[in-house]
Amino acid sequence: KKLVRLQYDQQIIDLEWRKTYKSLLDAEHRRDTLPGNAQPKTKDMHKKEVDDYIKYLGELQEQKDMYEKSITEVYTKCDDIKLALKKESDLEDLRVFMETRTKDSLS
Repeated sequence: KKLVRLQYDQQIIDLEWRKTYKSLLDAEHRRDTLPGNAQPKTKDMHKKEVDDYIKYLGELQEQKDMYEKSITEVYTKCDDIKLALKKESDLEDLRVFMETRTKDSLS
């Protein structure tokens, strides 16, 4: 359940990241295509908009990395549990084999 929730949250963050990145590209395009005689106030406004998108993308990237790390930890924990169960199963099979062999040698 935890893995499903983490993957769902990761998809939401990824979607937000992609939307923000697209907005950043649009803002950069608007900034770069300003006419040379544009007012400094307009230039500053576009520069601030680009800077805000870059800052927000950094925050989203941190969250994406956090979710990826959490998902990796869950998979690692699952792999450890599977390995322990396999080892336990192998030991049980060995015990049954040895028990059968001992019974056969006593008969």
